[in-house]
Amino acid sequence: MTKAEKMFSKGEYLAVIEHYSKSDHPKTLEDLIELGYAYSYIGRYDDALNTFGQAAQLSPLSAEAHLCVGLAYRRLHLLDQSAVELTKATALAPDFADAYVELATLYRETRQEELEAEALEIVNQLAPGSFNLAMELGHKAYNQGRYVEAVASYRNALDRKQHDPDAHFSLALVYFALKKTRLALPHVHEALRLRPDWVDALYTSGLIHIRLHHYRKAIQLMDKVMSINPQYRAAYVGSIALNIVCGNWRRAWRLFQAVPPNATPQ
Repeated sequence: MTKAEKMFSKGEYLAVIEHYSKSDHPKTLEDLIELGYAYSYIGRYDDALNTFGQAAQLSPLSAEAHLCVGLAYRRLHLLDQSAVELTKATALAPDFADAYVELATLYRETRQEELEAEALEIVNQLAPGSFNLAMELGHKAYNQGRYVEAVASYRNALDRKQHDPDAHFSLALVYFALKKTRLALPHVHEALRLRPDWVDALYTSGLIHIRLHHYRKAIQLMDKVMSINPQYRAAYVGSIALNIVCGNWRRAWRLFQAVPPNATPQ
């Protein structure tokens, strides 16, 4: 395992980005995909798209590279472009279950229910009972407000991958939606133990601590989000409100003046 791979496996995404920025060696397909995911986890989706695009240019027949480009487009809400790239991935690798999972997610978000059902059926044929299928069924139930079903699906996913940060984060979100805040807390903590630089999980942890009236802890978490990604507008909004509640008016005003004009999509 390379130095960058070790840092990535620990969720140290800023260190991964710094490592590659200082390296003079040409980046391989695997390097570019790893770097793109590092950008994605800290919410720098434009940089992720650019990096994944380089991977697809380096290896135009790589289904994984086109999948990654499709993921980045979806996070930037460029859904038509995302569909093109994900379809390319399935054309290049017809048995690539992960690409069909992401297509199902895209179809769910664009309310194309028949196409979503077709994609999920293909996933079920290619990888019945898989972790990714359980996660996607959980996401579908969550977005439809069927939270108890979502919990069951995410727990089913955790049965397959006990220490998966995505599954723990998803459980934290659904417990938060159910107002079972103390059940959400250990799951978001586990997600952050595995991916300490993951800005979405840090921000969600801040929201959980707000609900528990742990305002100073929430401020620390919002500050960490802003230090990792200065374009994460929601963290500024949260920190401004928290500093006002705690009587830190001057800091709230400084943060208000520093809110970025171009925000990271959330």
